[in-house]
Amino acid sequence: MVQAPQFFDALGFPMFKYFIFFLFGIIIKRNFQAFKNFINNPYKIGTIIFLFLVLSLIYLKIGCTPYAPINIAFLIFAGIAGIIVRFSFFYKYQDSFTKETKVGRVLQYIGKRTLDIYLLHYFFLPRNLQMVGEWFTENINPTLEFFVSLTLAAMVIALCLVVSNIIRISPLLANWLFGVKSK
Repeated sequence: MVQAPQFFDALGFPMFKYFIFFLFGIIIKRNFQAFKNFINNPYKIGTIIFLFLVLSLIYLKIGCTPYAPINIAFLIFAGIAGIIVRFSFFYKYQDSFTKETKVGRVLQYIGKRTLDIYLLHYFFLPRNLQMVGEWFTENINPTLEFFVSLTLAAMVIALCLVVSNIIRISPLLANWLFGVKSK
């Protein structure tokens, strides 16, 4: 006999929370001018940033609640606030990410190779990091944890890009793995 949690998992209900972010993106795209007006208002974006920080601090202090609907709603609101904060940051400083800046060129290069990174990153993910996780469990330091994670991510991305460039030497492999058309 199939139990209710297994039935809901099989139908994909736990992943429904990601659909909400997709739907949020579609709504924002259709109403982009109103969204730009919203994020250009310093009081509204200040409120969203404050809400995001408060929700993040609450989550760091109490973690997940045992009651799943409240936990999912909490994570969705915090996630939407985080998306708005990130988008606002990149929108406000978009001139810093053009081809004329070094950071912009690096990010655009990484953006053009996202499929390569997606396909290759599994092979370069660090294994056996239990001791690092245990250390962060005992010594809670979100800032240090962020920079360690950022460093590991940068290393994985760099390795993926090096291997991607090596693979792209062969037109057959470049086409077969990454869909690169022959010139």
